[in-house]
Amino acid sequence: MTISSSGALATHRPKASPGIEQRISEAISKIRYGTVVVVIQDGAVVQIETTEKHRINPNSQ
Repeated sequence: MTISSSGALATHRPKASPGIEQRISEAISKIRYGTVVVVIQDGAVVQIETTEKHRINPNSQ
């Protein structure tokens, strides 16, 4: 996000290669608990990171 000369906030949408929104959506739908991080460099999406957490119930065997 940038601030224009008038002081208003201006949004900047990063450049996305074809299909990038679909890949992000797929990453989100594949995990139950965790995070999806979209890495942007110079206004372009360059990496999608996923971290999945597996919850373990100590009372179950």
